[in-house]
Amino acid sequence: MIFDSGFQKRASLSTCDPWYAMTFYTRIRATPRLKFGGRVEYFSDKKQVIVPTGTPNGFQTFSVSANIDYAPVDHFLWRIESRFYRSKDAVFPSCPGNKRNSGMITMSFAMYLE
Repeated sequence: MIFDSGFQKRASLSTCDPWYAMTFYTRIRATPRLKFGGRVEYFSDKKQVIVPTGTPNGFQTFSVSANIDYAPVDHFLWRIESRFYRSKDAVFPSCPGNKRNSGMITMSFAMYLE
């Protein structure tokens, strides 16, 4: 579990505005070459000091993700990940306008040399 927080002072005000994030993640090694992972996150920036949204509640977003990592050979990794986001306000771009929910499925490859 990870917790991160901060305070940002605005130039025009003498007060500091807080923001924070919490993350919980897990990883299961099914075989030496196959791993499953998951993550749950929450980010709160009500005063919009880190993520400006122009909405009444600022950026308050919850997300979950799941991934599969497969290494068919040494030094090569293939990842498939699915993510879902839900925010208190409509902050995610959509057509037309913005929406409260967003999601994606991604695939990536990574390779490294020694």
